[in-house]
Amino acid sequence: EKARSCHRCLAIMEDESKASRQLFNAQPYSYCTDTRISTHKHTWIIQNVSLCDAGNLTSSEYSSVGDTKFKWLWHLILKESSNPVLRLFLRFISDNTFNFTANGEIIIDDKESIPFEAKGIAKNSAWNDCVNIKREVKNSSIMLNLELTIIEDFKCRTCDVPIVQNTKLSNYWTTLLDDKEFADVTIEVNGEEFSAHKAVLANRSSVFRAMLKHEMVESSQNKVTITDIEPKVFEQLLRFIYTDSVADLDATMAFELLQAADKYDLEKLKTLCEVALCGQISEKTVVNTLLLADFYRADQLKRVAIKFIGRNVRVIQTEEWKNLMLMKFDLANGVMIELLKGIQVK
Repeated sequence: EKARSCHRCLAIMEDESKASRQLFNAQPYSYCTDTRISTHKHTWIIQNVSLCDAGNLTSSEYSSVGDTKFKWLWHLILKESSNPVLRLFLRFISDNTFNFTANGEIIIDDKESIPFEAKGIAKNSAWNDCVNIKREVKNSSIMLNLELTIIEDFKCRTCDVPIVQNTKLSNYWTTLLDDKEFADVTIEVNGEEFSAHKAVLANRSSVFRAMLKHEMVESSQNKVTITDIEPKVFEQLLRFIYTDSVADLDATMAFELLQAADKYDLEKLKTLCEVALCGQISEKTVVNTLLLADFYRADQLKRVAIKFIGRNVRVIQTEEWKNLMLMKFDLANGVMIELLKGIQVK
């Protein structure tokens, strides 16, 4: 009897667990990791090497252009136990950790050229071995053509507040959307018809509420016609209205769905589209993304686009940016002002 009672209790606990189960989707469900690559070139020439008594030489201190975020030195060892050698080390003197590639060539006496390449993870004060060769005592000059590539990662957006979604309730709404029996309105979108419930549409969207009050083709038919949106986009919009979620939100769909979300006053859907588009920004798309964000008042997306331009200044040399300066000077000028403010704050 105790065993049966225990089994009954366990079954009740499992049912309660299923009924109250929730899914936590960490925000953002999509984010942008933007890799910034900067290359720095310089030349170091050592004359009268045969007369140099110092076994070790250190270059001047170098830093990334525009800030002191990255600093490094080159070390050259010319003697080991009185024997002529040529060992080149790269040493970083900044606290940041990042990937790097060092390459170039060493030209000895304007004749012999020795290429080299080294890769690794930069750590403060660590010596990174780049070249280790023997040389002649009589060598008179050494020229080093050095190229350092620094690879950084940036996360465009983070949010600590999770979305709590009751999966059982979500399933009920999905069933309601798919069940046509009690649907009381038909929405025709460019020739394709969708069944829906007026109460749901009116409560989720102030725009739909107004449409359902005033824009019926025939009150007896309960029909609304929409011509400025594609059926596949409206299908996703309708699914969000019922389930508070969207599926397969790629860049193209997010771009079109953001416009629809703005029109139908669906702020949460608009935010989801902004987050998805943050993860798709590149040098080729950032200007169009900036235009979209400005036009539809997508402030989060606009901030991320401006930050991307600040980290990738090559954007302002593209044809897209030049066209933006001609067509939307106020927007382009505002971006430049924001970037200058950021530099001054640093």
